[in-house]
Amino acid sequence: MITEDWLWRQVENLNLMVTRLLLGKDRAAYSLPEDTAAYGDTDRLCALVRACVKNGACETALELLDTAEERCDSGFAELALEAYSSMNALGNAALDECEVSRHDIERGIKRLAEERGFALWK
Repeated sequence: MITEDWLWRQVENLNLMVTRLLLGKDRAAYSLPEDTAAYGDTDRLCALVRACVKNGACETALELLDTAEERCDSGFAELALEAYSSMNALGNAALDECEVSRHDIERGIKRLAEERGFALWK
C-alpha cells in the first residue's frame, strides 16, 4: 500500500510540475467547445480519450495519446496532461483491470515534456 501511494504521489507531482512548466497553470483542464460541430481534431481526440478513461479503457487512451497526429497542436499538451492526471487518480484495481501502470502514465508525461524541450530527468 505504501509503495502504491508513493508511486501515485510521484506521478501526480511530475504531472503538476510539467503542467506548470508547459502551461503555466496549476492544473490542466482542456476546454471543449459546447457545439460538437465546432470540434477540431484535438477536440475530437479529447472527447475520445475522456470517454476511454471514463469507461476503463486507459490502455486505449494511452495508445491514442502516444500515436496522435495532433501531438504538435497547441492544445494537445493540456489534453494529455489532463488525461494523465485522470488516469493517475484511478485506484490501483481500476488501473490493473485496464492493464495500465503508473509507470506507463509517468512515461507518457515524461515523453510529452521531452518533446517540448524539458528533459529534466536524464
